[in-house]
Amino acid sequence: MITKGPSAVIRLLASPGLTLALLLVLAAAVGAGTFVESVRGTETARDLVYAAAWFEGLWVLFALNLLLALRRWFPLQARQTGFFLIHVAVLVILAGAALTRAFGTEGSLHLRRGEKTAVMISGAGTVPLPFALRLDDIVVRSYPGGVKMVGYESRVTLFDPVGVAKGRSCTLALNDPLGLHGYKIFQGSLDEDRQGTVLRLNHDPGKVPTYVGYAMISLGFVFVLARNSLRGRPGSRGQEGDAA
Repeated sequence: MITKGPSAVIRLLASPGLTLALLLVLAAAVGAGTFVESVRGTETARDLVYAAAWFEGLWVLFALNLLLALRRWFPLQARQTGFFLIHVAVLVILAGAALTRAFGTEGSLHLRRGEKTAVMISGAGTVPLPFALRLDDIVVRSYPGGVKMVGYESRVTLFDPVGVAKGRSCTLALNDPLGLHGYKIFQGSLDEDRQGTVLRLNHDPGKVPTYVGYAMISLGFVFVLARNSLRGRPGSRGQEGDAA
């Protein structure tokens, strides 16, 4: 006999029970990772938990669970719009996290006064940058007496082969990053002789999808709250029935 409808495996993968179980396991894993990080350090926590294959597998299974669960919402009805948006938003956020995991890079760039480079140090290797930076000057601000620093900034020149920022002078200060070609460039530390600087760089291609996902979640909750507020009004049940 040929059975109709989704198989038992598909029903299990799309079940709310699996969603709850995965959320509990992921929460426990994140808690364990936080504990390992506090005891053994960030690198150990990354190796044992956050960058481990089993942890990524849990997220893949969670994404598959949500994707298959979307079948329950079709044909989509007006009263289900909010919950549908929230489900899709979580998938978009997970996609953004996957982009960051697969293609995101972060590292540092050390420059001495007058030096120019287009290479970032990332982990144990180097990454070529789509632009170059030259350190022109370092400005240090100190308290009266000149003993203790108040702050410092690096004055650099950007060289962009594309021509967007060719030869443009910029100032990098603490908590005031510079954006170029999808990279965020942060002011890091200074050399002890104050003749060199360390800049921090971050490239996160998953940032935009993540922000879109958060916006979709907010919109989804707006739909849910609006629907709940309308349910108690006179005539709302009949209208909801018509929408269904």
